[in-house]
Amino acid sequence: VRSLYDGGIKLPTDILSKISPIPLFKELFRSDGESALKFPPPKVIQVDHSAWMTDAEFAREMIAGVNPHIIKKLSEFPPKSKLDSQLYGDNTSTITKENLEPNMDGVTVEQAIQNNRLYILDHHDTLFPYLRKINATETKAYATRTILFLQNDGTLKPLAIELSRPHPQGDSFGPVSNVYLPASEG
Repeated sequence: VRSLYDGGIKLPTDILSKISPIPLFKELFRSDGESALKFPPPKVIQVDHSAWMTDAEFAREMIAGVNPHIIKKLSEFPPKSKLDSQLYGDNTSTITKENLEPNMDGVTVEQAIQNNRLYILDHHDTLFPYLRKINATETKAYATRTILFLQNDGTLKPLAIELSRPHPQGDSFGPVSNVYLPASEG
């Protein structure tokens, strides 16, 4: 992908530009000496090629993405599922206060909820009922929850990501979940 920004992709431009007179194709298959399919680099990687991998950029892209409205204020902790527990078992989040509070600048979970500083990007209930069928194919997916903290500078900081998959013994056993926290380095 970086070659699209660093130099474009070399294509046989003479032949391709003669084949199609459509302006879009003329731009894509340039014949003016410039590389074809060369794009200006996104601002986030103009300074640092690895900047897109940071937690801060992950949170920024959630807000700047196509569905920022699905980030909601967290009103109860731990987050609870609205799925039928008879069918899907206990889907209450396995994220704990101990997972979150070390990265909350001295604020407790209770204080953060009271002061509207904890948010959630919750794809858990939407995806979980379909995971067994999806994961039976070559495609693999998880039901996810991401907890975010509103920092003093107005930016969101990811605190924990929970990935859940169906229990191997059946849906009624609830999910198998793993919680991932920000890396201290790397």
